[in-house]
Amino acid sequence: MRNNLLPEMRKSAQQLLVHHGPVHEVVRPSLEGPHTVDRVGPGRADDDHRHLSIPGAARLTRSQTRAELELGEQDEIGTRTLRDLECLAVETRRRHLKAVARQLPLEVAPDPGIRLGEQQGGIHLAKLASGFQSHQMSFGATLRRIFPTCPKRSRRLWASVLGLVIVSGASGAPALQWQSHARIPEPRTEVAAALAGDQILVVGGFVESGGNSARADAYSVPNDRWARLPDLPVSVDHAAAASHAERVFVVGGYGSDRRPLRTAFAWDRGRWRVLAQLPEPRAAAAAAVSAGKLYVVGGVDKGGDLARVALSLDLNSGRWSRVPGPTPREHLAAAAARGRIYALGGRSAGIDTNTRAFESYHPATRRWTKLPRLPSARGGTGAATVSGRIVSVGGEQPAGTIASVYSFDLRSRKWRRLPDLPTPRHGLGVVAHEGRLFTLAGGPQPGLTVSGVVESLRVG
Repeated sequence: MRNNLLPEMRKSAQQLLVHHGPVHEVVRPSLEGPHTVDRVGPGRADDDHRHLSIPGAARLTRSQTRAELELGEQDEIGTRTLRDLECLAVETRRRHLKAVARQLPLEVAPDPGIRLGEQQGGIHLAKLASGFQSHQMSFGATLRRIFPTCPKRSRRLWASVLGLVIVSGASGAPALQWQSHARIPEPRTEVAAALAGDQILVVGGFVESGGNSARADAYSVPNDRWARLPDLPVSVDHAAAASHAERVFVVGGYGSDRRPLRTAFAWDRGRWRVLAQLPEPRAAAAAAVSAGKLYVVGGVDKGGDLARVALSLDLNSGRWSRVPGPTPREHLAAAAARGRIYALGGRSAGIDTNTRAFESYHPATRRWTKLPRLPSARGGTGAATVSGRIVSVGGEQPAGTIASVYSFDLRSRKWRRLPDLPTPRHGLGVVAHEGRLFTLAGGPQPGLTVSGVVESLRVG
């Protein structure tokens, strides 16, 4: 590669970057300048290492143009020639590429060797490949520009994969995207939130002054509007909420004196009803409803210790009971699906003690089962069940608030990454409504910070 090409390349090249060892990649808009043909240009092999230019989709923003190619330890690059490097992924990952082709048009091809189109501010591979359609050159010529020195059989394999992608991309299936909605009238964090019909209730939490609140607001999903509801009978933060048959249950939390509470309330027919108190105080817990019972899992007890038992309220009799709890932790999330209760993430103390724990509880056996762990540790997080998946959203860690979003498919029992949360937050409400996941309020920075942001993502 001639050195006099490098200045132009550095200006606008967005390329496929491969590092030593288990990988990383970057795909960005293709080269522009005198050494390109129809926006497809040569790679370079300077001190920034092995690069291959790949054409990007014309209508993508910089934050969206990213995909990932992952190579295993056995694919150590060393000091191979540029020709070898160009062909490396094709020659050594032939079987994995076929697996990718079979899985398209998924956002992430579930294969340990190659991942294409992962949504980390990412882009579906079909969107990436759709850039070929706008070029004034043949598909074969474009392919030869991408892999100019690869053997024909390798190019044929890439052609089959990328051709399939282009066909799927042309079908017009929309990429997953977050949407913004009307903001909460009073910004806050460490809220409780749950669904009542077509309304999402957001209750309590810290306000900007640092105190906690009894305020309750209802967001109309069809109308994108907020309405003020009667206040909760007590001021609270770090409460847990869940819903059943258009009733919203709000339990526990910290009171104005910073002690865990035993209170339990139900929003029912336009007013708050007082329920039987919890058997013991709970704060920073999580709640979910399954088979007519409300479960309160995790959190801290009266003495501020991690709770080792869970609490269950029979919604018919109104009676509480104690049941086995998950691995002790606070600031966790909970969801219900298929007759089970799921507990996700959390922490044992400060934000540097986050966990990847993921467990399910089967009421019939009264046992918790460990499941494939979360891809990343998170505390101060939220979760909801939507479209046959449990989605984990948000949280905080020493480095800041957490943007990554993951969904767990209940059938395949595998995690998949979804588009990052546009406004990363902790202490947020996470609620599902008709195939759409809503995130409401929460702190945009670790600690006591507040926001009124409402964002949603269709999951399916």
